Amino acid sequence: MTRCLRLTLALLLACAAQASAQVLDPAREGLAGWEEQRFHGRTRYRIVTLDGEPVLEAHARAGASGLVRPVAVDLAATPLLRWRWRVERLPRGAAEHSRAGDDFAARLYVVFRTGPFPWQRYALDYVWTRATPPGTRWPNPYTGHTVMWSVAQGEAGLGRWQTHERDVAADLRRAFGREVRRIEAVALMTDADDTGSEALAYYGAIAFLPAAAAAAPVPPHQEVSRP
Repeated sequence: MTRCLRLTLALLLACAAQASAQVLDPAREGLAGWEEQRFHGRTRYRIVTLDGEPVLEAHARAGASGLVRPVAVDLAATPLLRWRWRVERLPRGAAEHSRAGDDFAARLYVVFRTGPFPWQRYALDYVWTRATPPGTRWPNPYTGHTVMWSVAQGEAGLGRWQTHERDVAADLRRAFGREVRRIEAVALMTDADDTGSEALAYYGAIAFLPAAAAAAPVPPHQEVSRP
């Protein structure tokens, strides 16, 4: 009886967590809901099959464009952000904290507003860096409204899927010194325009989850980083 009760409670908790989760998967849902934003040249985004599953491929050759997806995320309900990506080729060039080196093989932005006007939009940009250690934050060299945050570094993990898990509500508090209650968009970008080089990455699903999901296991063939 006790064992059945525990199993029932576990199933109810799992269903509740699943019900409140918000999952974005461009490879499975298609790109119709994602708007391309060009900066210089263009990154080629396409859905391909890799290791037997559909994923989003992003290939930049001396160009930069991103994909933006409007969302409505209540961080009080789903403060946990989990995503996976895989980098095959890092861009080459100048120091990545400078404008001349502001290229990254994989980026995930979370976007929020502090008011109704365009200049009241801010973003936290999680990146796979060439040389900046994970956990490092710095201001974007082009705009004071974006904070960069390294979550992966260098060539050691190339060619392997990585799953990242962040308490995005806490990260936004640390990055901007304020409580952020809602996310209005996410964006993906692989770029190589500033360095005039090349970058190649793959993106999987992006999920906003309740805090209780932090203990959920990750498949053994993937690397995982948690704060």
